[in-house]
Amino acid sequence: MTLETDNGAVLTASGVPLRRSLNRALRRQKLRAFVLIAPLLVFVLVTFLAPIGDMLFRSVENQIVADTLPRTVDALANWDPSSDQPPMRRRFVH
Repeated sequence: MTLETDNGAVLTASGVPLRRSLNRALRRQKLRAFVLIAPLLVFVLVTFLAPIGDMLFRSVENQIVADTLPRTVDALANWDPSSDQPPMRRRFVH
């Protein structure tokens, strides 16, 4: 049963405007849908996106370059380009 006010607004049986009641019901449906989808969203984030992000990070982060590059620069600084010998690194005694 619906009632109509003087300004044309339709009311529900409890006296609440129909538009407000419908908005509330729609908001509840959206929240319920999100709560049902949330575990799937967490699963996708943990099992797919986190490993992909980790692999992308590992593809650019490389500790070997940071360890080797200073020795390479040192070897090139001591290299005589006019000789036929390739650059050699100095032997380090530990």
